[in-house]
Amino acid sequence: MDYMSEFKRKFVSADEAVKVVKSGDVVHYGEFMMNSHVLDAALAKR
Repeated sequence: MDYMSEFKRKFVSADEAVKVVKSGDVVHYGEFMMNSHVLDAALAKR
């Protein structure tokens, strides 16, 4: 599988990504996470 098809397979919206976070989970953002406010907002909407 080439890089681009792998990237497209894994690329999801923030709303879709936060569906895997369960109550009680701890979410750690990497030091280079530039748009954590987008994920924070998606988590808050749930």
